[in-house]
Amino acid sequence: MEMKHTPGSWNVFDEIDMQDSEPMLSIQANDSSESDTELSVCGIYNVTEKCRANARLIAAAPTLLMALEFLLDKAESFNVAGTYFDQFRENRDALDTARDAIAKATGSAL
Repeated sequence: MEMKHTPGSWNVFDEIDMQDSEPMLSIQANDSSESDTELSVCGIYNVTEKCRANARLIAAAPTLLMALEFLLDKAESFNVAGTYFDQFRENRDALDTARDAIAKATGSAL
């Protein structure tokens, strides 16, 4: 699947906005293809603990997406091998939830 989001490992940094000197959180990607260049993904203003938690979740998104795609691929390969991971309803529901989350994250239907 073609990656459309900013590649690399994403991290959260505490910063000060240059224009109004207010605290902000900056989510940046370390793009290894750009020789360790930091790419700004987004900034969050009006910093609260909830904003910090949201920033950590946003920064984890590329890793979570990659892990979910890997797990879905492995679960589907069990079906091919005859294990039939999806023979139980809760397993089918888990696979459907994983597919829906991947589609939401990538903006595509699976």
